[in-house]
Amino acid sequence: MTPASHYLVNPRPNPAAKSRLVVFPYAGGGAAVYYSWLDRLPADIELSIVRLPGRESLIDSEPLCDARQASAHIADTLASADKRPVAYFGHSLGALMAFETAREQRRRGAPLPYLLMASARSAAHLPMDREPFFAMPRDAFFARLVEMGGMPEEMLAVPELLEFVEPTLRADLMINDTYEHTLEPPLPLPIVAFAGRHDSDFPEAGVARWSELTSASFQQHIFDGGHFFLNTHRDELLRWVAHYAAEYRPSSAELTPGHRELYFV
Repeated sequence: MTPASHYLVNPRPNPAAKSRLVVFPYAGGGAAVYYSWLDRLPADIELSIVRLPGRESLIDSEPLCDARQASAHIADTLASADKRPVAYFGHSLGALMAFETAREQRRRGAPLPYLLMASARSAAHLPMDREPFFAMPRDAFFARLVEMGGMPEEMLAVPELLEFVEPTLRADLMINDTYEHTLEPPLPLPIVAFAGRHDSDFPEAGVARWSELTSASFQQHIFDGGHFFLNTHRDELLRWVAHYAAEYRPSSAELTPGHRELYFV
């Protein structure tokens, strides 16, 4: 079993930052997915990146295939001594994992993030509105990834590379495609949802229904892109991520002992 501490990467520690942003990658992604964010976030936000087994320095670890199992491991990692406010951002599969991690923390009576930003995925309680493809035959599987914009077409000409990434991709997509939502009370924290106007897999209407999974406030922002607007509209997305992370961050005047128990990791 991979040590819990290895599930989180802190590429540039910043103890002076007012808050932390914990980001969850999309299927097949590792910590490197978010490295370009380091120089584009305000100095008062420290970036921490979730990295699941089966990629980068954890390439020899068995990938996880179940959302509850993965969220439990991530929650173990986040049970740290750092008492700064924490916001979550997750793209596609990452949105689901951020949501389930927050729910796992609540089940444990652990502190919660002060904000959840769910990007490019329909709300977790909705059934998948596309055919599952984690078990598709190899050619169809990779063709579907290229169609979604999650893989350059040039990679299809490198069979050794495809063989290398295939197990992790299938495991991650299995988490997404086999996820079964269990009914629990809405999370007591704000949710901001991001959607791509041309995302045929997770359209705006489905993304908007994250509003049903919070007992606090909800906002949605639409980008003029497809499923991977995370890449094509990165700078615009980052401006909004930084904006919402600052807008919802508790002020020092709000940091009563009760708030510390509820909102800090």
